[in-house]
Amino acid sequence: MAERTVVLVNGLSGSGKSTLARQLAAALRLPLFGKDVLKETLADHLADPAYLTDGPAARRLGAAASEAMWALLADAYGGAVLESVWLGVRELAAAGLARAGVTRPLEIWCDVPVEVARRRATARWPRHPVHVGEPHGDDRWAYWARTAEPLGLGPVCRVDTTGPVDLAAVVAWIRTGGDAAPADGPARSGGTARSDGPAGSGGTARAGCPARSGGRGDGPDHGGG
Repeated sequence: MAERTVVLVNGLSGSGKSTLARQLAAALRLPLFGKDVLKETLADHLADPAYLTDGPAARRLGAAASEAMWALLADAYGGAVLESVWLGVRELAAAGLARAGVTRPLEIWCDVPVEVARRRATARWPRHPVHVGEPHGDDRWAYWARTAEPLGLGPVCRVDTTGPVDLAAVVAWIRTGGDAAPADGPARSGGTARSDGPAGSGGTARAGCPARSGGRGDGPDHGGG
């Protein structure tokens, strides 16, 4: 059976994941599963005050939302777009994908400077109260600045989401299964976006996954999650 198209949209809070994930799902005609949407919906319907005030309880609900996302993916026979912050959870994500029967996910890494992501994340506050502990403080953002990176469980397209994104080109990269030919010219401000192979592939290849369109007026600013 042919491999399903499974796209993981990953990045820091405030990097533009939610906006780009919605656009990709619409363009690819695939269902979109977002962890925060599931977590917030569960909190609303369980109506347990602990989920809105207690950090450990909220994190358990987040773990349940992640498991629900993988379960939904398992039955998404045509593929899906998944959106979350997958930082420091590579083994958990790999296990979830394995349970869903996915062997080669395509990852879109929303690439923005940490200070931009933090400014956006702070500007959208207040959020749903289930996000206990937000907005994050200096220590958390400093940690992310040092450690944030893609999962690398399949081909990775690093997309500059500080401004408008060339959606058509990113969709084209996805439709090639992450095997797009190298871009002929700059795909982002100041350089060419990288398309990384899976972990262990021996290096990073230049490929045609543009990070940003050439002008500010080509699409909406990706200021969401």
